[in-house]
Amino acid sequence: MHVADWYVTLSVMVGVNPSDPVTNPSPIETGTYDVDGVDMWPAITGVNKTNPRPRLPTTEDSILLQQPDGAIIK
Repeated sequence: MHVADWYVTLSVMVGVNPSDPVTNPSPIETGTYDVDGVDMWPAITGVNKTNPRPRLPTTEDSILLQQPDGAIIK
């Protein structure tokens, strides 16, 4: 679980839409960005036994990616 997941998880638990896209980006921003979290409640409660987040950002230059067989790739 990543710290970014808490916002989405708690929002979903209380019935709030966690989506937060940029609707009016500044001139230097392009595109639409949403929150980078995943609802982890099914994993916390044991309803879902698999990790809903296949990528885990660990540092600015490193992302861990879990393969379907459970192997971790950096």
